[in-house]
Amino acid sequence: MQSAVGETVIKSIPNVQNNPLFYVVLQPQVQTPSRFSDSTSTYGFGIGAEGRRSFSAFSVNGGDTFSNDIQVDGISVLGHGWNEATVLPNPEGIQEVRLQANNYSAEYGRGQSVVQIITKSGANQLHSSAFYRLRNDALNANTFYRNMLGESNPLSDGVPGSVESW
Repeated sequence: MQSAVGETVIKSIPNVQNNPLFYVVLQPQVQTPSRFSDSTSTYGFGIGAEGRRSFSAFSVNGGDTFSNDIQVDGISVLGHGWNEATVLPNPEGIQEVRLQANNYSAEYGRGQSVVQIITKSGANQLHSSAFYRLRNDALNANTFYRNMLGESNPLSDGVPGSVESW
């Protein structure tokens, strides 16, 4: 089984953690642990050894979590400790993320599945982009239970320009 996420989807779907493996999760046969989508701690951003493990933890077709081969432009980027991804490109430079499971050819070798991240190739013209990412807890929405109890968001209290819950 082979499936791919192209550049159009990569550009249009927000990726809060800048995790290129997020696009693998869009495939129907991929399952992730709860820490994979954590955007409130350093684990969700791949910082440190434990962060890299949770950053690249997913299973395909019900297999083990770290039994997948992850490749960037045909080169395996797995670490030796937990088979975690050690080097990943910025999502801005990705052209396609392809997942191959079950009957892939022998050239890929190991793993229950193979994730191929293909980067954009060069051109004759300069292309660039700039972005600014603001991560401020005071701008987060109030929780469901705090709204139900009529409590305001404690992080936005006293912050100039913040909107209090009603």
